[in-house]
Amino acid sequence: MKVILGIIFLVLIIAVVIFLKKPKALFQEEGKFVGTRTDNQGGIEIAVTPQKISKGERAVFTVVFTTHTGDLNFDLIKIATLNLDGEILKPIAWDGGSGGHHLEGALTFDQLKKISDKIVLEMEDIGGFRRSFVW
Repeated sequence: MKVILGIIFLVLIIAVVIFLKKPKALFQEEGKFVGTRTDNQGGIEIAVTPQKISKGERAVFTVVFTTHTGDLNFDLIKIATLNLDGEILKPIAWDGGSGGHHLEGALTFDQLKKISDKIVLEMEDIGGFRRSFVW
């Protein structure tokens, strides 16, 4: 009986050590670019949430625009960029449309060749302001 308890105890210790070592780095890498960033200037509120940011995958952000004072008439593909340590990427797709007072959609960039410690999504001249969202 003591041998069985010893084996069970040893297996539990090994499981705890493996869990504490490997998943910690895994969670840090996967959770690196999480959380919604917002900007509210010139009567236009923008909320941006990364959906998928991984090396070798397309980068996808959910973007929500809201205004009650004007029209959201712009081409997001032309005015948005993604900065990865100086490498500037242009979006390949935006499915949220343009015009009106409320827009929501996915902003997609081509496959990422690298992942940096910091990413910056920028949008030029929305309501007269440059918008920057940093993770």
